[in-house]
Amino acid sequence: MNSKNWMLYIFYLVMFGVPTLCLGMFLSINNDVNKDNPMNGTCVGIVILIYLAVIVFMLSAFISGKTKAENIQKENLAKKYELEYAEKKYLDAINDIAIPTNAKTIRYQNGIVLGSPLSNQSYDFFVWISNRYLFFFPTKPTSSAIMQPNFFAVSKISLENIEYFAKKGEVYRENKIIGGGGGGSSIGGAIAGGLIAGETGAVIGSRQKVNEIKSELITHDTRETFLNYFDGGERRTVYFDKDAFNIFNDLMPEKEFNIVNAVKSSELIKNQLSDRNQKSVTDQLRELAKLRDDGIITEDEFNEKKKQLLDKIS
Repeated sequence: MNSKNWMLYIFYLVMFGVPTLCLGMFLSINNDVNKDNPMNGTCVGIVILIYLAVIVFMLSAFISGKTKAENIQKENLAKKYELEYAEKKYLDAINDIAIPTNAKTIRYQNGIVLGSPLSNQSYDFFVWISNRYLFFFPTKPTSSAIMQPNFFAVSKISLENIEYFAKKGEVYRENKIIGGGGGGSSIGGAIAGGLIAGETGAVIGSRQKVNEIKSELITHDTRETFLNYFDGGERRTVYFDKDAFNIFNDLMPEKEFNIVNAVKSSELIKNQLSDRNQKSVTDQLRELAKLRDDGIITEDEFNEKKKQLLDKIS
């Protein structure tokens, strides 16, 4: 019972109990049977007071239970209205969005997409690619969605700003052993066994029951998919469940971490070879210029060889 109900209980007790007590004393004092002992009237008043106290307590408990039920009903009704409002906003929003029929569904965990979280909790989102953008939109509304201004808006990330997606975490199994223990001797069991079957019974009765040993294989899966992208020059990370990896791999395989890393490595090697070839051509041009200056080759021969070398790096 809360403080408000206790105050109500005391109020009823004072309002009804005190007058009842006075009435009982008055009736007993003026009664011929109780003229010699006015305390009999007090006893009558106390009994009536206790009776009223019980009634008031039961009434207060009833009012408290009714109030609690009414509050629960109000909360459920408020949630119902919130959900209806969210569904209306969701339908209005989805009518303005051309979600393709082949859109995938992924489970969002957490992370910022263009300034705000996709949701304040783990939630399912449609995901698709259009016009070089990766789009996100919730699969259904929730009553808490009205507290999230961006929940009913389409979120998107430019593919050019996506660095890569990858998977992290692991799957490991734990063998949990339960049961066992027991065994040893029990004094109580020995006494009971001895009374029934003598010394042999005492020995057998003293042995405690050994609990059955059971093993349970528990699988822990901590894998999740994360996507890195750049927003105004700042790198951000969004987390999804492990199954999102395969979905992203279907939508944008070129952004998978291993492929992105391989492309970067290939470009690095290509740039190094290009620098090396360019340096080699530069050295050869110097040698040709020296041969021309020494009169070993003519100016026309120098220009012809120079053109051939420059064509290799153009």
